[in-house]
Amino acid sequence: CERTPPLQQAWFEASAIQHCASPNWRGFATVNSRRLGEELRQDVFSVDNLPLVLRALIRGRLDRDLYVSQHSYSRRHRRTVDLLTLNCGHIDLDIYKHDSWRGRPIDDVVHAVLRRLDQHGIPLPSYVVHSGRGLQVKWLWSEPLSPKALIRWQVAHRFLVNQVLPDFQADITAILPTQL
Repeated sequence: CERTPPLQQAWFEASAIQHCASPNWRGFATVNSRRLGEELRQDVFSVDNLPLVLRALIRGRLDRDLYVSQHSYSRRHRRTVDLLTLNCGHIDLDIYKHDSWRGRPIDDVVHAVLRRLDQHGIPLPSYVVHSGRGLQVKWLWSEPLSPKALIRWQVAHRFLVNQVLPDFQADITAILPTQL
């Protein structure tokens, strides 16, 4: 598995997920941050300003975890009713919760996930992020989807979680775009 420096990974992920090359690059995104022992802080930014904001935030907050919303919103709120675009498919695997995967080399787990997806005829993800204790499996789309696709997006998520990856401790509760 290829390793990417954290700053480069954060920039790649935010620009790819928010479709910076697309004419549909609009709306609002959130950047949440948290220092160990502190409350989560949420900042809202126009998606077209995200590159500048993200660079400044990453450089200024290296002592914090940063989380960029995966989808864009029509208002300065991260609420499902304000969803503007669905930008990716995403499965959160809490592998640390399962005896079969806990403590195994992360590359072995990633390869097992990819094999399982392939066995079920599921297109391989665009990339997989090791989040510390788990994995985030992400499929980027060439163009953002309309909020009208939310029901199908949730059905696909449930299928992956319940039928394809159940033994990887996939998080079934992350079915709203605001949770990602």
